[in-house]
Amino acid sequence: MLPMFARIDHVGIACHDLEERVGFYESTFGLTVAHTEVNETQGVREAMLDVGGSYIQLLQPTRDDSPVARFLARHGEGVHHIGYGVDNVSDAITELIGRGLQLVDEQPRHGSMGAAIAFVHPKSVGGVLTELVQAAGRHRGSLADVDLVADQDPDAERHQHAKSPADDIAHDGPAHMRAADPRADGPGNGERHEYGNESDRDPR
Repeated sequence: MLPMFARIDHVGIACHDLEERVGFYESTFGLTVAHTEVNETQGVREAMLDVGGSYIQLLQPTRDDSPVARFLARHGEGVHHIGYGVDNVSDAITELIGRGLQLVDEQPRHGSMGAAIAFVHPKSVGGVLTELVQAAGRHRGSLADVDLVADQDPDAERHQHAKSPADDIAHDGPAHMRAADPRADGPGNGERHEYGNESDRDPR
């Protein structure tokens, strides 16, 4: 069986103060910010710090009722999820469902930096919230060929279910500010990672 994961795309870390955490990683580890986003719909700010073609994704809530804020209230600062790069997120979803895993997203949706993403329920991955990431421009199945769905508001789903796995997810969305994407030149990638049209990208 061929490996499904091509790389560790990013590690998502929830924090209370984005600027403070960015400053810590810059001054302590010499990392640089490759990309930032703000999404008011889901109440989150993020910064992606490049680590040799992978990322540390720092996540700060912008309001108290956001998914990341609830995560912080329950668990405090720390690792929120791990994102793995896949060649084709639709194929990965189909394969994992066939293996009996529970997915939060059974269809791909828009993610950070123009990616198509889906989350796997932590109950199926030993308690680890797991994100599948197909970066824009990957050689198999360009994002133009991926049937993306509009991102659902996790709060709306929470009202329908007593406990929704999406409550703990910081959904990725359109960029507030764009920077060069080291993913394009990172190990094993070899292709440009570009945004699609902002008009057809759904908010987180």
